[in-house]
Order: sequence, then C-alpha cells, then structure tokens
Amino acid sequence: MMERPLYSIVISFYNEESQAAFVIKRLLEYLTAKNVDFELILVNNGSQDGTEKTITAFAQNDPRVRTTSLVDNTGFGGGMLTGLKLARGKYIGFTTAGGQVLPEHLLKAFDTARQNPQAVVKAKRLSRESLFRELASYGYAVLANLLFFVGILDINGHPLVLAKEVFDSFAIQSKNFMINLEILTKAKKRRLNIITVPIPYSQRAGGRSHVRLSTAWLFFKQLIELRKNSLFTK
Repeated sequence: MMERPLYSIVISFYNEESQAAFVIKRLLEYLTAKNVDFELILVNNGSQDGTEKTITAFAQNDPRVRTTSLVDNTGFGGGMLTGLKLARGKYIGFTTAGGQVLPEHLLKAFDTARQNPQAVVKAKRLSRESLFRELASYGYAVLANLLFFVGILDINGHPLVLAKEVFDSFAIQSKNFMINLEILTKAKKRRLNIITVPIPYSQRAGGRSHVRLSTAWLFFKQLIELRKNSLFTK
C-alpha cells in the first residue's frame, strides 16, 4: 500500500477534452518541481467526449494520479464528492477543470490549510470571466448569507481545502452546486474558522463553461428549497 500523501487534489471533468491534458500536465509539472507530496484524483463525470481517455493516460504513466469514471453526469457536487471520498491525503480539496486556478495559487490554498488544520480554506476570486458571472455570484452569495448566515461573499470560489478528518466529520451529501455552501455551513455550525485566500482567476484554458443563465436560476431555486427543508442546519 502506498504511503498516505500529504495533499489530495480532486478535479472533476465533464466534457473537458480540449484542455484536460494541458491543465493536468501543468499541475503535475509544477507540483513535482516544488517537491510536493500529493496525489491527484481525476474524475470523469459522465463525459461524452475523449476526456476519459485523456485522464486515464496520465494515471497509467504516473502512480500519483488516480482516476475514476462515472457513466452518467452526477452534477458538479457529485463529481467532486466522488473524488473526495477516494482521497487519502491528510488535506483534501478540489479545484476547477478549466484551468482558471494556476498551480501556485492552488498550492497556496493547500499550504494555508496545513497551517490551519481546524479551518476550511477557500478562494476569494479577485477576477471573474464576465460581468454576468460576477453579478450572478454576488446575488447568490447575498441570498445564501440571508438564508444560512455563512458570512462569505464568494461562496463558490475554488479551490476549497480542509483536513480529511474534518471533511469526513461533515458527512457531505450535496451532488449539485450547493457542495461549497454545505461545507461552509457545517464549518460555521462547528465554529471552525473559514479562511479566504485571494486568488486571481485566469481565463479558461479551453472548452466552455457549463454555467448558463439557467444555472443561475437553478442556484436560487436550490437555495430556497434547502432553506425550506432546513437542510445543512440539522
């Protein structure tokens, strides 16, 4: 059995063939150069293109890379949750598949978590891909804070990192875009610190974002449903 790594990094891919190889290769090269003790868990979240073939090739050539493939897309949270449950590292976290987060900023978030093992560490995005995305995120955060009192204005910024023992104690269930909110709400309930790390977002390395106007509307509907059913607060 391989020795337990220090960091487990999860990336979930859904039809990201155009930039998956670039994103993975860039991350592996940077972490290797920095002599980081890590494992990289790549999740094929029901992709219909060549994503699965791409990520499998990395796992075949690097023992630090592990993959799993889902037949059907299970939602943003579903893909991340699948990878997080496989993680063996002392600190585990997830980031975007589009390459918006540079490797050095991802490592900064993990190092911050290691220095604060009883905290949840997440990105505070300093830039966004578009005005629409910025306004939608702000509106979502305002409503989420009114309903769940998390005290964070960039709820869905990635990466998000925490100690594996803390993550396991949360028993996260969200398989949609609410996974960040569930983690932050449970951290607040347990009076854990939430540390935000300022991170500039780059443009996507390729492919297309899966967030649409309809996605923003779905965010708001899910928030109201969660509050109505008193989820995350039990």
